[in-house]
Amino acid sequence: MTILTESIFLQLNDFCIETTTKKRIKEICNLLIENDDIASEKLSNELEFLNEFVQATNFLEMRDQNPQLRGGVELKVEIIKSSAGFKVEIMK
Repeated sequence: MTILTESIFLQLNDFCIETTTKKRIKEICNLLIENDDIASEKLSNELEFLNEFVQATNFLEMRDQNPQLRGGVELKVEIIKSSAGFKVEIMK
């Protein structure tokens, strides 16, 4: 059995994990509308990844389990997708 793992890094500052993710989705959509180049494939893949993450995640529960993800602090996170689902790791 092959386990595929993908990940994306996000920088949380003033906003929680949910808002930061949705802001990044909006940013990618705007970039895709404005540009029609090779980077579009990478952006499209990131967009698909983040949309799947949003659909699969209970953000209220996630923030309750890890208050750092509520925002208000500078924090870099890695969103990891594997065959087992998504998880978020806080980078040190």
